[in-house]
Amino acid sequence: MGVLFGLPNQLVLLAIAARLAAMAVWGYVMWWKRRPTRGGAWALGSPAPRGALLRAHWAGVLTAITIMVPLGLFLPLLGWSLLAFIILDTAIATVK
Repeated sequence: MGVLFGLPNQLVLLAIAARLAAMAVWGYVMWWKRRPTRGGAWALGSPAPRGALLRAHWAGVLTAITIMVPLGLFLPLLGWSLLAFIILDTAIATVK
């Protein structure tokens, strides 16, 4: 909050925060300009089809679950959003 040294400290903190926000936006702009496109040399094939986890080999699914469960326990927000994504992807794949 910058209350310890008054207005000069608040202005310095404002400048730092503005530069951090500008760097985040600038990073996205740079990525957008140089992102890999489907026909480019950096493109890695087509995306996985919907519900690919349902049709995958059991060893791959077990490996993915083994990695995702501890990750979800240590990073709960990531774990919940990953679980929601998998449920949504599976639901869409079964409907189509």
